Amino acid sequence: MVGVLMLEVSPAVITAFENDRVEHTTKAFAEIIRSAHPGIVNAMPEAELLIRTRTGIELCQRHHVQTRRDIMILCLVHVMYGRGALDSPDFAWIRPILDEPPSEPDTRAYRIHCKLAEG
Repeated sequence: MVGVLMLEVSPAVITAFENDRVEHTTKAFAEIIRSAHPGIVNAMPEAELLIRTRTGIELCQRHHVQTRRDIMILCLVHVMYGRGALDSPDFAWIRPILDEPPSEPDTRAYRIHCKLAEG
């Protein structure tokens, strides 16, 4: 007979794991941004790049954005335009798109990318 081991994990441990995952993801995306877009982040201190990238990742978590491409798009919005970009009147149109329920496939980040590319 095989026994089943039940572990009880406290909310503090779960939070610690989640924070570690976000930290790891932030560093991974920041490295991709630094290598793929050196012209954008050349003069940006590493700490600022990490803060802006994390802001983008946290935004993705709140709005259930899940693909690497879409996460990268929203991280780049914060890297290029600042942590408070979504609070700026120039970018007020982004929040209503993110507030839409995700579809299959999720096109919200791609539509944001296209509109930013239009200038």
